[in-house]
Amino acid sequence: MDIKTYIQNVGIIILLIIVQVKFSYLYSMYDIKPDILLIFLIRQSVKYPSPTRSLIRGFFAGIVIDLVIGDVVGASALIFSIAGFATSYYKRHKGYLAQSNKFTLFLIMLLGSSIIFYYLTLSHLPLLKNIFFVTFPSAIYGVCIIWILQIFKPIK
Repeated sequence: MDIKTYIQNVGIIILLIIVQVKFSYLYSMYDIKPDILLIFLIRQSVKYPSPTRSLIRGFFAGIVIDLVIGDVVGASALIFSIAGFATSYYKRHKGYLAQSNKFTLFLIMLLGSSIIFYYLTLSHLPLLKNIFFVTFPSAIYGVCIIWILQIFKPIK
């Protein structure tokens, strides 16, 4: 990746953070909000499968959003780093991924990230209620967004 791509990625990350913080009520359904920044990071990890760069990209985006939101500082950085690293690592070692495998990978990453994030931040809810009423619908909603993005702007 060249410097233009880095600057473009930083600009998109900042834009997505603003959209996620200020305008998330516009795309939420029944109080279920997909993490559009995580969706972007996972797609970038599949598009550019470098585990180190995905780890750094995820950490940078996570720290910035944690500082902006003021929630548990470092939780998003940890989750985004793990998701980016795992996605790039898997993509790099598997090489070509069929569409069904990509969607399975996206679902696993979104679901795993959501479980870890909501377990860290919503610990007052029972675990099964958290998984079935918050985490799983959020991951499915995120996969639907990825599916729409794959139609209009596919990644290989």
